[in-house]
Amino acid sequence: MATVKLTVSARARLDQLLVSRDLPENARIRVLDRLRQLERFPRSGRAVNSPEWDGARVLFGPWWFVIVYVFDAATDTVIVTTVEDARSATGASMGGR
Repeated sequence: MATVKLTVSARARLDQLLVSRDLPENARIRVLDRLRQLERFPRSGRAVNSPEWDGARVLFGPWWFVIVYVFDAATDTVIVTTVEDARSATGASMGGR
């Protein structure tokens, strides 16, 4: 099973989204449950087809969250780089420029 790690900035972004979106008390648990999927299926998210996001994959949910991560097969580690609200114009752009 892969190890799932959140970068410091991904954890901070998740914390900010949980507060600013006024989600229920179990919101953090629901996000972490979604991330557990990556332990068994680290390539389950969609690959991002953009040079600036080379190697990145995205997993959707819960809510409108887009979880951006990279899978390092050599170390069997999933590294979550950011969590964004798909509805937000200020979130990370997945498209090419």
